[in-house]
Amino acid sequence: MLKGIDQRLSAEIVHVLMLMGHGDDLVICDVNHPAVTIAKETTYGALVDMSGCNLLTAAEAILSLMPLDTFVSAPVARMQVVGDAGKVLPLFSQMQATCSRIEGREVPGGDLVELAVADDGPGIPTEAAERVFERFYRVDTARSREQGGTGLGLSIVKHIIQAHGGEVRLETAPGKGAAFRFTLPAVPPPVMGK
Repeated sequence: MLKGIDQRLSAEIVHVLMLMGHGDDLVICDVNHPAVTIAKETTYGALVDMSGCNLLTAAEAILSLMPLDTFVSAPVARMQVVGDAGKVLPLFSQMQATCSRIEGREVPGGDLVELAVADDGPGIPTEAAERVFERFYRVDTARSREQGGTGLGLSIVKHIIQAHGGEVRLETAPGKGAAFRFTLPAVPPPVMGK
């Protein structure tokens, strides 16, 4: 074991952290979150398991090696509670406190909102699902451009979502439809009179 590196950080996790650059996102989530689907869309492309760690100890171990970016206004974000967007779970404040303690400064946080558009159609084939966000890619190549569709729609969606600090992903299975899910930073409602 190397001195100074938290023993909870495997070689794989250290490798993933080395691949990251300024402004890259790192998602720390529990098994109830659709982590595998999200992981496929990352630079590393796979889920990294930190067995034996809860969310707080995982964050503490990672932050002991890699600091948060200081130029990001809210480097720590959390998903809102489904059905009660204003609810604050104890874990949220504990995570915020852990990040601030490790960083040695008050770390501002923010909320994320997840939205989805889904259907119950035939789904999208696996080989096409990996490419649907590419410019000019069309799942049904038999359709001519005169019938509609240039293959730009989902690429434009992806760039707009990313420009607003969010992420978009596809969940699909043959014969079970498709769901396009995206997260965006939550914006508090405007205060009247200001």
